[in-house]
Amino acid sequence: MSGGVRIINEDQRVISNCFVDLAGEGTHAALCLMNGIPNSPAFGYDQVKRALVAFNTAVHCRENIVIGYISAARQEPILAPQDCTFANNLIVSTTGPLVRIMTVPSGITWEGNILFGTESGLPGGAGVTVSDPKLTRAADGLWRPAPNSPALGAAAGDFPFVTTDIDGQPRPARKDIGCDQQSAAPVLYRPLTTAEVGPAWKK
Repeated sequence: MSGGVRIINEDQRVISNCFVDLAGEGTHAALCLMNGIPNSPAFGYDQVKRALVAFNTAVHCRENIVIGYISAARQEPILAPQDCTFANNLIVSTTGPLVRIMTVPSGITWEGNILFGTESGLPGGAGVTVSDPKLTRAADGLWRPAPNSPALGAAAGDFPFVTTDIDGQPRPARKDIGCDQQSAAPVLYRPLTTAEVGPAWKK
């Protein structure tokens, strides 16, 4: 089962990632914010606080964002995620909901996100737009916004520390939503091919 990023503890930043065709659910979702354990032992999870999940793209994943994961097999007290921000993420999938809230968080902020394909899993309100982002698959296999995409130049907030995209191309003042910034600048990072990874005997 292929999964993405599991977020625990305080002040984590998950920025400019691309998740495609991941089959994981629950703790193996593309992005999962865990619940914390009061006075957690070293092998447990402290409460998620002030996490920033921004400028990520998820396409055709089984589960995209899970908030406050809780296992029916565990009975100890839990601490829901607190004061977290989801900003300028782009999610496209036909399996839903696109966001699954298992434990209601406190102080959560949504801004500049585009969700499309099925039910969002979120109550109506600011910070989430349901609209076709018009993604096209590029030659390198990544899904990128087409020239007429509503994601272009539409990012909310400032985020001055987000200076490059997934390719290493610069992000100007008018940032695009998602992991990719439309740019003519040189590509510094690219996806690895199967010929470049793994043991030689499997090629």
